Amino acid sequence: MGEKSEEYYQKGKNTLLILVTTLTLIFPVFGIVFIGLGVKYDKKRWILYAFLLAFVLGIIGFSFTPYQGQNTDLVRHFDRMILASNHGMEYSEIFENLPFFYWILKLFSYCSNPHCLPFFSTFVEYAILFFVILKTNAHVEEDKRFTWSGIIAIICLTSFLGYCSGIFQYLTFTLFVLLVYLDVNAQSKLQRWLVILGYAMLMLLHSSGVILFILRLLFFFINSRKGRINTPLVILLMCWSTLTTVIIKILSSFTNLFGVSYFIKTVEQYMENGSSVYRIQTFLRTIALIVCIYIILQVKKYINVKQIDGKWTMYSNFALIVALFTIGSFFQSDLYTRFTMLVMMLTAPLLGMFNRSLKGKTSSLILLCEYMFFGVNLLYYTLTAYRLFMYNDLLFTNIFTILKGIFL
Repeated sequence: MGEKSEEYYQKGKNTLLILVTTLTLIFPVFGIVFIGLGVKYDKKRWILYAFLLAFVLGIIGFSFTPYQGQNTDLVRHFDRMILASNHGMEYSEIFENLPFFYWILKLFSYCSNPHCLPFFSTFVEYAILFFVILKTNAHVEEDKRFTWSGIIAIICLTSFLGYCSGIFQYLTFTLFVLLVYLDVNAQSKLQRWLVILGYAMLMLLHSSGVILFILRLLFFFINSRKGRINTPLVILLMCWSTLTTVIIKILSSFTNLFGVSYFIKTVEQYMENGSSVYRIQTFLRTIALIVCIYIILQVKKYINVKQIDGKWTMYSNFALIVALFTIGSFFQSDLYTRFTMLVMMLTAPLLGMFNRSLKGKTSSLILLCEYMFFGVNLLYYTLTAYRLFMYNDLLFTNIFTILKGIFL
């Protein structure tokens, strides 16, 4: 009797997956309700349901349309897509220094609808983050209650406009998060060096890839110290922006090397922006950054107490390095704003462990404050950014719209 019940239960979950997938692909806007049912009743297939959620967000990205005259990254990407379709990499310095950037634009220029680019960027970027969050929690958690807290954090705390409009910055960041996950889970030197190659290739996608590669090189130094981040390195990371003039002077001696002059121009552009400490956006992101650092430090303690696999100490240290670097970029508002997003992306996979570590009477209060902060951020983004744009035919956009945009 027990075996038959289990068989019927399994068939029911298979039917539920097929039903949820079909309804989500055809009616994506209502997909979150269907996906919620799948998440509740089929924990073993959470990654599939997470990918369906990423698809729904990708559909919103496809519908995202700036009003005429709005100068957004997406408009500039569409203009560059036209240039990429008609010219080679030698046409632009950006194309020459960032060949992956060029080839992605070139590839999507063949689609009949340019909005396929924000669809795929939004879908792929969210899917990568959801995958890392669920796989990390699958490695370390028996208690599944808090597994999805990291996914909720990603949706509420990181700007949706970065996924569907910024595109290449967030694509670089999400690939970096994936590489860090693969890095700490590498089983051999070959795997580790392949991941290092992946870090290097990010420099061909976006200028921030150079900074990320340098941060990865610093991680070699930390590993040699048995996972502890020493005080001189902390000071260097938190005060690096005061040394930018020296760094640029040193790099200026190598402008004949591939990409160096472009990198210097990018750094100088970041340096032009002053502190934006009085903006509400920066205030909220600074709070989020402080909270992320606290979470990382608490998770490091939790890992030691519970004797969880040391690779997650490595992951936590990597997230902490990026967080300290971000603190050091506070007076370069453009860089600070971007990298606070990366810190949140890196911290989200650790949030389940943090919530699981909470004990005593204060745990409920901390969780309440956590989700209230998520809500405040999402409300702020909605009122100040998301509502300022159009979302054309969102109710009628589905998998067939995407296929038509690609092939017809």
